[in-house]
Amino acid sequence: MSIKFMKQQDPNSPILYKLETDNFIIRLAEPGDGKLLYEGLMETIEVLKSSPNTWPWAHDEQSEELSEKFCYNAYSRALRLVRVSLLIFNKTDNIFLGVVDAKRPNLTELSWETSAWIRLSYQNKNILKEVMSALQDWLYSNNNQMKIYFGVDKNNAQMQSVAKKSDFSKLDSTSTRNDSVFDIYKIEN
Repeated sequence: MSIKFMKQQDPNSPILYKLETDNFIIRLAEPGDGKLLYEGLMETIEVLKSSPNTWPWAHDEQSEELSEKFCYNAYSRALRLVRVSLLIFNKTDNIFLGVVDAKRPNLTELSWETSAWIRLSYQNKNILKEVMSALQDWLYSNNNQMKIYFGVDKNNAQMQSVAKKSDFSKLDSTSTRNDSVFDIYKIEN
């Protein structure tokens, strides 16, 4: 799989703007993306709501305006290294497929936690394996000692399956968040 990394138009910007794989364009959410994000979210919202501990925000009010606000704030969050929210597009027809996040950076341990969701009509097509591999390669290109974790709600069978298919190694540890137990997977370098 070939992967290209591109930064924002400003070559001095520390922000990852876009990853390209053989099949996907994975780029930073930006102003103007709210409508397509909202459409994909509404197609998938019931699936996301079925795992409230994985996606607690899915039960909140949703609107095109709130999706636009999320996209508008993405650059600021990335610049502050709080969260890098990337939208996934099919390379051949530019259809919006989902979101992948790198969040909760721990700069002492050199680790990031990742999460992702794929819109309902494109689930079960092995998209996340290629996308997570690209994100992993980007994070490792900045520091090959980086640790990348994927927390998966023990009750979310679909994401457990995705983690296994994506070559993540299940660790013996768990994390508790929102009164739910998450299995912790590590992406191996």
